[in-house]
Amino acid sequence: MSDNRVYSYSAVLMGSPILLKLCSHDEAMASRVFQLIKRYEDLLTVNRAESQVMDINHAAGRHPVTVSRPVFQLIQCAKAASMVRDSAFNLAIGPLVKLWRIGFHGHSVPDAADIRARLALTRPQEVILDEATCSVFLQQPGDGAGSRGDRQRLYR
Repeated sequence: MSDNRVYSYSAVLMGSPILLKLCSHDEAMASRVFQLIKRYEDLLTVNRAESQVMDINHAAGRHPVTVSRPVFQLIQCAKAASMVRDSAFNLAIGPLVKLWRIGFHGHSVPDAADIRARLALTRPQEVILDEATCSVFLQQPGDGAGSRGDRQRLYR
């Protein structure tokens, strides 16, 4: 007789509730999955001062940043998906998304002028990758209003 039960496990990670469903009762497996998500959150987050992605953002317009192979490969895949003609995915969408402050105090709908200004900061072709050194460089430098790191966020 087959066991058709579904076992649910939940956690809040990457700023979102995560609901994991397994076909067997396996708390150890659920824990390993959540630990993996947490590991990627620590590497990729843009919501904390320190992560490999924030290192890239802070160095924007100044110098490339060498990252771990897994982070580089993820950014490489994200850029490739962003560059597909008519793609709805954009790894450089962060400056635009940040305007809404979704999930943070003070969230609101931005005005059209702010949206237009931020669109200029969302060009995935300005994310320069060097596979030989696992480095990532955001070409556009910051301006007087703050560093590119304050404005651009790489999203996966």
